[in-house]
Amino acid sequence: MELLLICALVGLAVIFKGSDRQLKYGKFTRKASVIKNGRAYYIEEAEFESYNDALHYYFKSVEDYVAEENPLDSSFDYYDWSFTILKFKMNIIEIRLFRSYKKIQFIRSEEQVDIENYLRDNPSLSVM
Repeated sequence: MELLLICALVGLAVIFKGSDRQLKYGKFTRKASVIKNGRAYYIEEAEFESYNDALHYYFKSVEDYVAEENPLDSSFDYYDWSFTILKFKMNIIEIRLFRSYKKIQFIRSEEQVDIENYLRDNPSLSVM
């Protein structure tokens, strides 16, 4: 009986374990760890029902990260493929919107890197 109770508790703990997802919205599709030019990056992707949902949660995700900690620097482009890069004390994050795929992608450097060096690594950082 005690063994059954322990198994049930462990099972519930696994089911209700807190998520370590960085993108809080959308359907999780994949994640990856990548090393580019000696720097490690974590990449995560989420998909949405529609482009409008993806657009809304793209801006909501950026807003959430800015609310957590004021970025030291930022860069963004909303013309073609939307992206926002936020430099924090310990790392850089980027949130990208892929319009034709109804997806957003999160990229986080695992160490401090300036935006200029990050942009050099950037073209090959993807799980697409």
